[in-house]
This record gives sequence, C-alpha cells and structure tokens, in this order.
Amino acid sequence: MTTLERYKKYWQEKAMRDEISREKLRHDAIKFTERLKEILIKEFPVKKVVLFGSILEKGCFDEDSDIDLAVEGLPKDAYFTAIARLIMESPFDIDLKPVEDVSDLLKQRIAKGKVLYEKAENS
Repeated sequence: MTTLERYKKYWQEKAMRDEISREKLRHDAIKFTERLKEILIKEFPVKKVVLFGSILEKGCFDEDSDIDLAVEGLPKDAYFTAIARLIMESPFDIDLKPVEDVSDLLKQRIAKGKVLYEKAENS
C-alpha cells in the first residue's frame, strides 16, 4: 500500500468513525427529548410540543447542534421559566420556540417536524 493509499484509507475510516459518533449523539438526543417533553407537559400548560431541525436529519446533528423544540400554548410569562427548566435538565443545548411568536418560514419548518405531544381537544 502506498503512502497516498494509506492516507486516503485513514481519512475514509476517520470519516466513518465521525459519522457513527454523530449518529449516536443524535440518537441520544432524540431519546432525551422524551424527558424534555415530560417537563413541558407536566409543568407548563402547553397544548403541543414539536421536535424539529437538524436532529431529525441523519448526518446533520453534531456536538455543536441543539435540540429544537416548538411549543404551542406556553404563556409568554412562562417562557423564561420553561427554557431555564429545560436547560438545567439537559446535557444538550436547547432552543425553545413558542409557535405563536415565530415567522411563517419557521412555522413551515416546524410543520415538517415530529409531534411529541398534542393535547386532546376535549382535555
């Protein structure tokens, strides 16, 4: 094997290890969203919780990524308490977006997300 071939092989293997590591991190973050959802629905009067963003796209979530959550029905005066509560609990960075306050473009991205919780109409 030539030096160039060894060099190429090393970087291919490193890229594969990095991809596996990113995917494990993404999986761990997705698993942790269950805990975040439980905090939101038990401690705050939210109607809906949606996971969106890079966490849902294989290969896009890494150590610099955050968990993007959109909430519907969170009172404005509870926002900072809610985000602080999530940040204190989470090993991941959190971005909490009240659906009522985001742009139409972001609403479109949120609509493509994964609904983690939606309160029944008669509840």
